[in-house]
Amino acid sequence: MNLKLRLGVLAALLMGANFAQADGKIYLSASGGTFDHDQTNVMLRSRVDTATTPTITTTWLASEGDETDLVSVAAGIADVSARFLFEYYHQTGELTGIGADYTKQSLFYSGYWTPNLYVPKLHGILGAGIGGSQISLESSNSSIVNEFEDRELQYKFTAGIEYRLLEFVTIFGTYEQHYSNNFTHSFSRTDTSVTPATTTQWQIDVQDSDQSIVQIGLAARF
Repeated sequence: MNLKLRLGVLAALLMGANFAQADGKIYLSASGGTFDHDQTNVMLRSRVDTATTPTITTTWLASEGDETDLVSVAAGIADVSARFLFEYYHQTGELTGIGADYTKQSLFYSGYWTPNLYVPKLHGILGAGIGGSQISLESSNSSIVNEFEDRELQYKFTAGIEYRLLEFVTIFGTYEQHYSNNFTHSFSRTDTSVTPATTTQWQIDVQDSDQSIVQIGLAARF
């Protein structure tokens, strides 16, 4: 799905969901699942300024097939066939190929269309969300440990089904695909143990887009 098509679908679903405000009920949900990371790349670039020519070193680290655990909660307004929500996601896990503990927190505004699937109490879910995410990495790698943290725009697309057990209780399962910009953090370190002291400028880029998840949750409306 190209970028223009993604953004068009995102806008349509978010705007259409506002009709749920007319005769909607309060909607609350909680869910959990496991994110699949196709590949996460980390670029470490250092620049040491000396009296002569600066020394620039670039190192790439990659981690494939990792998984992170997700817990999410949501609140908003829903009617029979649409809802709009504020959703909070919390991911934790380990990037094994990079040797880093991974934490990601996200907040989305999301819109969903939930049509009946011609089976009593069974509804489809088609939605999209846009918001912001913050990731942090902690690693034994001296270039990463306690140094990396960044926030970026993120958006997601959702498809799934839900079964409305009772008028106010729903169980659901969804598949989501997440997209974001590269996360970037820059900082400097000064080594005073040498004479003259040297300062190293660091840039860390984390390419962490195209994550997918299957999650199961429980919701209530009242």
